[in-house]
Amino acid sequence: MQAMLDTKIITINGKRFVSNLLWEPLKERNYMREAREIGKREHMDIVAIRMGSKRQAGFVKKGNGVTKGMYSLAAALAGVLPHRAWIGAFALPDGQYALVAVHEGNIVPGCDWIGERDEVLDALREQDSQPDTMKFDQVFHPADFNYHGSSKDIEQILAPQAMRKEYELRQLTFGLTRREWTKLGIGTVLVLTVGLGIQQWTAYKARVAAAEARRQAEAEKQRLEDLNKRAGAEQQIQALKHPWASQPGIEDFLNGCQGSIQSLPVSLGGWTFSSAICTPTTLEAAYGRTGKTPYSTFVQAAQGRFPNPPVLLEGGEKAGVGDEITLGAGGDDELLGFETLQAAFTSYLQQVDLKADIVPVPVVVPPPPPLPGGAAAPPPPVPDWKQFSFTLTTAHSPRDLFAGLSLTGVRLVEIKVDRQDVGTGQSRYPLTWTIKGALYAR
Repeated sequence: MQAMLDTKIITINGKRFVSNLLWEPLKERNYMREAREIGKREHMDIVAIRMGSKRQAGFVKKGNGVTKGMYSLAAALAGVLPHRAWIGAFALPDGQYALVAVHEGNIVPGCDWIGERDEVLDALREQDSQPDTMKFDQVFHPADFNYHGSSKDIEQILAPQAMRKEYELRQLTFGLTRREWTKLGIGTVLVLTVGLGIQQWTAYKARVAAAEARRQAEAEKQRLEDLNKRAGAEQQIQALKHPWASQPGIEDFLNGCQGSIQSLPVSLGGWTFSSAICTPTTLEAAYGRTGKTPYSTFVQAAQGRFPNPPVLLEGGEKAGVGDEITLGAGGDDELLGFETLQAAFTSYLQQVDLKADIVPVPVVVPPPPPLPGGAAAPPPPVPDWKQFSFTLTTAHSPRDLFAGLSLTGVRLVEIKVDRQDVGTGQSRYPLTWTIKGALYAR
């Protein structure tokens, strides 16, 4: 466990950064649950989450001016600077100095603090003098430190346009587990039975149920408002139970996904576009190394184009980049019967000599919440609609392929494109598209 220093807040380019966080590795897949457990143990209630070669959490206690929405100084520097192993001392606008170190893409615990010039310089030299323990490929410091390395201006590094949501501090919520809620309920029943009687306990449960019902109603109202905004039209409440209502329509999906794919550069830092995959929320692309161009050149060319640094693939011969996208909603279509939809969809594809594999998808309806008083609610009605998935592979552009399709209940959920002849330019259709979608029918 690293020693905790006094938390410090510094203002850079009008934004507030927090230093001296307690950094811990997160091992579990459910990393937020693990972060809450560590925060509870260490009496910390604010956290920064970042992903290097492994996921980390930086903890700090709320108070003394620290609030969620501020930026972690170490997380921001580690995210903006592309190097995987570096140590840096940075002159701050208030005359103090910050020390931050990153090794294998992870923030080094104990190397996220602010101090005076001499103590930061001594710490920089000490940390950098142990190559057998931790070797840094880059060393940054002010020019007057007279030490090997190079100078970096922290106000240029942490420019406002470089700040990402992932660098922000967030609130840790210490909720109870289901087992803890069960124990609490049993204990409360016993106390109320002895002290206040069953009548007051029943009233208490009714108030809790009513509050939960109000919370669910408010959440449902908010979900409907969000759906109306995305769909650009007013939807009925039953649209919340129909998955196709919140999924993007075909035109919106193609404009967003194929448009995002086609906006990718063919060449980036001497590396050539290889493939891409797009869903309603994410875009991921892969670039292949050509010639002797090193990975560092690709990283430098990709900086600023994507929210996160690239990742190496296939032993270093490929690299991946990604971004988030936001699409609208197609709305609550009036569904066709399956036989009608299947026939029309199949006939449409047959016009371009294509066939889609249509596979049934089980529809699972979650059970409703218990009624006030703890009574079980009746089972939900059987849905009056069916769902099917389809996949097809084609050399046709998805926009060209689906330009004339006007069937209701058809949604696209993924587009994948592979470039088959990287660098040759000899194929008539150098791109192969794999399209996945869903059919919804009565």
